[in-house]
Amino acid sequence: MKKILMLTNMYPSKKYPHYGTFVKNTEDILSDIGFKVDTIKISKHDNKIIRLLSYILFCLKYFFKAFKKYDFIYIHYISHSSIPVVMFNKLFKKKNIILNVHGNDIIADRGLDFKNRGRSVKALKICSKVIVPSSYFKEVLMKNYEIDEEKIYIFPSGGIDNTLFDKEITMEEAKNKTKLSHDRHYIGMVSRIERDKGYDTLVSAFNSISEAYPDYDLVIIGTGDEDSYLESIIDECNLRDRVVRVPFVKQKDLVYYYKSMDLFVLPTKRRSESLSLVGLEAFASGVLTVINTMYGPKEYANKKNSLIYESEEAEVLSERIDDALKLSDEDKNKIIKNAHETALKYDKSKMSSILEGIFK
Repeated sequence: MKKILMLTNMYPSKKYPHYGTFVKNTEDILSDIGFKVDTIKISKHDNKIIRLLSYILFCLKYFFKAFKKYDFIYIHYISHSSIPVVMFNKLFKKKNIILNVHGNDIIADRGLDFKNRGRSVKALKICSKVIVPSSYFKEVLMKNYEIDEEKIYIFPSGGIDNTLFDKEITMEEAKNKTKLSHDRHYIGMVSRIERDKGYDTLVSAFNSISEAYPDYDLVIIGTGDEDSYLESIIDECNLRDRVVRVPFVKQKDLVYYYKSMDLFVLPTKRRSESLSLVGLEAFASGVLTVINTMYGPKEYANKKNSLIYESEEAEVLSERIDDALKLSDEDKNKIIKNAHETALKYDKSKMSSILEGIFK
């Protein structure tokens, strides 16, 4: 049995159950196909001191683990999780280092992210293979980091578990579970509330059509660093009675929120958005979707399975939402059917062979 030492600073916890779920899913897939996976992990922490201590312990754990023999060193989110491997590289020469890039570890969304580039470059110099979630990120690595194409492998972040989302649940049953009102229609979003995730664009877009759709509300599922800014936008638009905020929920419970929605919106305008699995989860759940295809989601979203747009402007998004809500039942069902077929292609059961091919 081949052994993998996996290092990651993105891993689900009780407080943040949705953070790094794709990392846990990938770990599970590797175990299921016969690898022995030994994981050194850090979960999300809000306290800076605890976060610093976690990284120190993370590095120490690697130092002691590195004395053991592993067939592969597998690193998720390379700018941070690769630090101990790069630090001790001269002492522990490892041949099979596989990097899995995710987002702003190679693409800077803000000033602080530019520091990630230097650390990522060091890791890329000593790796044997690089895993990316999409063709978009493959292009970024080849163009901006001059990585040879033969070293890059596309693996869509562990895919999705269709058994969790493709369920026969009525909207009534779903709303009973989520406590959302049976008298209201919902346009929804699932995302961390962080810069360029598009929550601000969605609120502004909804605000512009809210009078035309008085029986619709907006439900935003997720929390993040910009929660207070989101709250201020909601108040500025006088939408306090029309927006429902829900913290991150366990992945197994997300289906009830998707099934409660008349429309799901993925408005991300983040350059480091490498794939965004929530769009595929919505596809699997059978909800009509509107998706911004400027970056990662263009890997799977198209005119046949969703209503797409490429813009950061709220006006453009509001038009697409309006288009979606005015669709005939026939057109709506055709799009949902195509979306469901797309979701099946990304089922985690089909990810095993891809991952096994990379770790051969």
